[in-house]
Amino acid sequence: MALGQTLCWLMKASMEIARKVDENLRVFSAIRNRSVVGMSHLHEIRPEFYTRLEVQQKLGISEATIFRWLKEGTFPKPMKFGQKNMWRISTIEEWIAAQERGAA
Repeated sequence: MALGQTLCWLMKASMEIARKVDENLRVFSAIRNRSVVGMSHLHEIRPEFYTRLEVQQKLGISEATIFRWLKEGTFPKPMKFGQKNMWRISTIEEWIAAQERGAA
């Protein structure tokens, strides 16, 4: 890879990382500013996320299945908010659609 291409790739990667960091900082700021004591209120702040329990209910699976799929690399990795694992609703919906396409 030429130096120019490498620099371009690094610039794009660093911009994506900065975007994700900014997004996470907004979430953490919202949590802190709302003085959320229990993380169960996180869904009120960021309704575009599913909790582990919501993912289990949506898919009809157990906690052990989620962890097994994560270990196997067949399930999207969650975002961590404190001790809480959260998945973007869009990520889960895309994963479900991909599973349905694969099963067809």
